[in-house]
This record gives sequence, structure tokens and C-alpha cells, in this order.
Amino acid sequence: MSDDRPNDIEPLDVSARAALTPDPVRAATRARLLARAAADAESRGLKRPVEAATPAVVPIASRRRDSSRAVLGTVAIALAASLVLLFKTVSDRNELRQTFAAADREKTAQIDSLRRAFAARDSLVGSLTGPSVRVIGLTSGAARNPRALMFWDKARDRWTFVAHDLPALPAGRTYQLWLVTPTQKISAGTFAVGANGDAFVEATYPLDQNALQAVAVTEEPAGGVPQPTGTPVIVGAVGGR
Repeated sequence: MSDDRPNDIEPLDVSARAALTPDPVRAATRARLLARAAADAESRGLKRPVEAATPAVVPIASRRRDSSRAVLGTVAIALAASLVLLFKTVSDRNELRQTFAAADREKTAQIDSLRRAFAARDSLVGSLTGPSVRVIGLTSGAARNPRALMFWDKARDRWTFVAHDLPALPAGRTYQLWLVTPTQKISAGTFAVGANGDAFVEATYPLDQNALQAVAVTEEPAGGVPQPTGTPVIVGAVGGR
């Protein structure tokens, strides 16, 4: 039997035919073949062939969105961590600053206190030993024999009184210090004594260098009086000028 096809037309191979076959036809043919294979396998007691699952295809746009979300999540976590670290750093810095400021204030207060103490000491030493200081001794004929010294700094009008062995006074009574001149008795203040009878008084009062005749201590009502009312407990007369 002769072949009626033109000699110059080659027959199509299987792959070419499959390419020309519409998708619905290919799908139907594949389904029939699978059904036939399944029936044949069932008749022979074999397992039915399982159709390979079609791999899921994730759209590129979806993958990009997921990638963007992951990046944004990482950036957000890093930003939150940075903010927490920044807050902690600022808080620690402020705490250190406050600690240093408190320490500086305490140190400054200590230095100021020492300066005042040294200034007071120097002033006291000057009031007791300066070239313009005159020392007046006060004594008593009492059995306990209290004694005292008055340091008169004539250049600065400073009076420094130091006493020992003065007897304690009953409630409502006080000792009062007097500067005695030819015309008046000037109060230099009241004072109490310690448990051992010691006393320390400082006063500032301008007085003519030749006016002082004596320094005396009397016992008076609490709060002091304008003029002495009792006999001096101790007294010190001023000798030659």
C-alpha cells in the first residue's frame, strides 16, 4: 500500500504532538490512563498508583512581602533594644552625676567646716597670745579656790575668759561676767559651768585701754541683771598699765 503523504513532510514525533495537543485533551487523556492503571493494579492485587502532588508554587510577590516583614521585624527588635540601651545609659549617667554632685557637696561642706575650725582656732590663738593681749588673773579666797584668766585683745576689742573649779549653781541661778571701770560695771555676758567647774566665754566690747580696773564674776538670777547684786565669786584687779 502506497503512502499518500507528501515526501517532503516528516511525521511528528511524540513530543511535538504533545505540544500541539490542547491542555484539556492532555488532562483528559492523563486521567483515563491513570484510571486504567488503577483498575489494572486493582485486578492484580497491587496498590493503586498515587498521583504525584503538584508542588505548591509561592508567588514571588508573596515571598517578597514575607521577606520584607521579616526584615522589618528584625529592625523593630534592634531599634527597641537600642532604645532600651540608650535609656539605661542615660539613667546610669544621671545617677552617676547625682552621686558625684552629692559627694562634691559633702566634700565642700567638710572643707568649709575645716576652714571655719581653723579660722576659729587661729582667732582664738591670736586672742590669747597676740602682742596686744593683756592677761588678767582672777582668784577667790573660797575653800574650793576657783580661778580664771581673762585675755583682753586690745587691738580687736576681744575678751576671752577661761575659768576652772567654779561650783555648780542651783536652778534659776547663773554666773555673770563684769568689766569694772572707774565709772561703771559693764556686763560681758552670763555663762554656766560644766560638770568639772570649767567655763569658756568670748565677748567683743570696745573699751578704753586705760579704763579697765578689774574683772569680776558674780552669781545672779537666770538671764542676768543690769548691775551686779552680789559679792564677786572671783575677781581680778588690773595692775599697772
